[in-house]
Amino acid sequence: MNRYIKILLFKFGRLLGRSGVKYIFKHLKVLQNCIMSGYVSSDFDKVHSSFSIKSPVSIIGAKYISVGQNFCCLPRLRIEVFRDVLTNPRPSVKIGKGVSVGSDFRIACVNEVVIGDDVLIGSRVTITDHLHGKANLGELHVPPNIRELFSRGSVIIRSNVHIGDGVFILPGIEIGEGSIVGANSVVTKSIPAFSICAGAPARSLRQV
Repeated sequence: MNRYIKILLFKFGRLLGRSGVKYIFKHLKVLQNCIMSGYVSSDFDKVHSSFSIKSPVSIIGAKYISVGQNFCCLPRLRIEVFRDVLTNPRPSVKIGKGVSVGSDFRIACVNEVVIGDDVLIGSRVTITDHLHGKANLGELHVPPNIRELFSRGSVIIRSNVHIGDGVFILPGIEIGEGSIVGANSVVTKSIPAFSICAGAPARSLRQV
C-alpha cells in the first residue's frame, strides 16, 4: 500500500481513536487481498469465484492455468507457464478443488502440472516439469541460462496428498493418492498411492 495513503488514513484514524486505526487497516488488508484475487484470477483459463490468494503474487502464462473451487494460497505465489510453439504449443497447469498452499509456493511448467483435489501443500515448495537442457556433453558447453528448456514428462499429484514444507518435485513424477511427502524432501521418482516418504532423494518409508 502507498505510504502516503497510509499517512492520510492514519490522520483520519486519529479522529476515530486507536481502535479506529486498527479497524481501518485490518479491513483494508482484507480488501486488498480480495482485489488481488479478483485481478489475478481474471486472466486464468478457468477459475471459480471461491479463489483466495494473498499478495504479492507473480503469474506468467495465466491463460494456461485452471484452478478449482476453494483454492487458498498464502503470500508470494509464483506460477510460470512457458509456451514453446515447436515442442508444446499448449502447456497447462490444472489445480483441483479444495487445494490449500503455504507461502513461497512455485510452479514452473512447459508441459503439464496437475494437482488433484483436496491437496495440502506447505511453504517453500517448488514443482517443475522441466530442466535447463538435457544435460548431455554437447549442452554442458552452453551457458545454463540459454539452454533450451526440456521436459522429461508431466508432474501429477493425485487427490488427498500432503506435501510438507521445503519439498522440491522434479519432472516426470506422479505422487499417488493419499500420500504424504515429508518436509525438505526432493522427489525424483514416482510415489505409490497411500505412501509415506521422505528424504533427498525421497524414498518410501512405509505404505499403508
